[in-house]
Amino acid sequence: MLTYIISLDVLIQRAIATSDSTGVPIEDLFPSSNNWLEELTPFLQRVPNPSLSLTSSMGGAYFLAKGSEAKQKKPRRDAKGRSIPARMAIYTTALLTSGISLSSLPESFHLELLYLLGLTVELAADQLTTMEDGGLWDAVDDGGDTSNEIQDFIALSRKVINDITAEAVNWRESNLSGNTIVERLTTFTLQHSQDLSPASLYSAKVLSTLLQALVETHGAPTRLDEWLGTLGILKVAPNTIFAVIAFLVGFGETLGSSETVKKFCNRLVSEMIGSSPGRDVTLYSAVLLNACLSVYEPGQVPVDTRKQTLALKQMTSWMDTPDEMSGSLATEACKGILRILPSVKGVYGPYWEQAIDYCILLWTQTAARDSASARLPYVYASLKLIATLTDAPDASDDLTEAVSQSSQDISSGLIELLKIPSEVSQASQIVNSLLCRMLERVPLSHIGDLSDLYGLVAADSREVQTAAFGLLHRALPAAQEQLSVDILLEKQGKASIASMINCANSIRCVSPG
Repeated sequence: MLTYIISLDVLIQRAIATSDSTGVPIEDLFPSSNNWLEELTPFLQRVPNPSLSLTSSMGGAYFLAKGSEAKQKKPRRDAKGRSIPARMAIYTTALLTSGISLSSLPESFHLELLYLLGLTVELAADQLTTMEDGGLWDAVDDGGDTSNEIQDFIALSRKVINDITAEAVNWRESNLSGNTIVERLTTFTLQHSQDLSPASLYSAKVLSTLLQALVETHGAPTRLDEWLGTLGILKVAPNTIFAVIAFLVGFGETLGSSETVKKFCNRLVSEMIGSSPGRDVTLYSAVLLNACLSVYEPGQVPVDTRKQTLALKQMTSWMDTPDEMSGSLATEACKGILRILPSVKGVYGPYWEQAIDYCILLWTQTAARDSASARLPYVYASLKLIATLTDAPDASDDLTEAVSQSSQDISSGLIELLKIPSEVSQASQIVNSLLCRMLERVPLSHIGDLSDLYGLVAADSREVQTAAFGLLHRALPAAQEQLSVDILLEKQGKASIASMINCANSIRCVSPG
């Protein structure tokens, strides 16, 4: 629905000019937070694209968001395809970066504007990543005016948040008592992250972004363990998952020394042992475990190796019943094995063969049936796992043998993946780049029929073009050489046959009778 709306640039210019005059309350210059939330809500009810789990630091949280199936009315847009909340966010950012301060606003209104701005930024960033139409902007042109506008808006909005966090000089002594705008915003976003709705997911994203900015500027709170214990969110439950992931992502490696997080990590590994693929809690635990493991350096996971081995055994056991595995659980299982691999690579058993066979199955059967957004996460996770298994140093003989015996099948599976039509998105580019690098290492002897590769040289994806060209560049000379040999052998064969016939005729001529 295209509605005539006054130019955004004109609105911004008028507001800035008005702010310089006297007698105009600053509050009147900003959009109504109620109207902003009302216009933003339809976008916060949509199920997020699962491929965002590949590009976002929130990872598997995107698999858990449950949106509304109700049909939404078309949002109002201006002549440039901007929705109302997009206009409000750009307008607000422009005012804040022009020198107009929020500090003089009523406390609750100040908080709501920052929260709504944060939500809008996260939605805009995801639309830019997926290049999907119908979001806050009607369409995103790759490298065009719209994408440049979104990028500029995101950069300016991040600056607003960074300026606010820079002023939070007492952050390290924070106890979430609500004495500062940063503490109130932290608490506010935490309170709005307590279910599995897309709105909660994006609230958690705002929270993680805020925490990252605070940690980068001031460091982690001095009483972080006490803080986490008081919050009571470190558990596997639908009302805490997004908040936990936000804290794990926001604080990152600074949690590596936390005893509270160490205990939580051990509890999550225990949750995996005995779990089954058909239960929601299994996916919850897997997503949380991978978020928690990302806090630690490879090989430094503070969980007993025997316990990690049992988790490996459990996750690979799921792979024996692939029909019970969703794409999201397949992604998290591959990521989980990858993250504990440094600690368990010396383990003997059938686990490595099970994992490799399952990855190949994903490439050769499952991926072709699924949409691009559904397959990209597990394709990427499985490619990463196979690449790491292949190069794992000091691996057990069982792991080394499993890789060796599956080498031909791995190569064939990679080539099959290359043939699946690709889309234009950041996630697709990441996956295709990794696939291209892995195909460069495929042995020449494993490249068979070349006929399906010629058309891929003209594919939309530059990475697919490069991979196809690389395979052909390596395989064609060998194929031509083999063809020349075959022709030569054929000629020699014909000559030999002719010689034998002549010899036989000569024998007949001189034989008696």
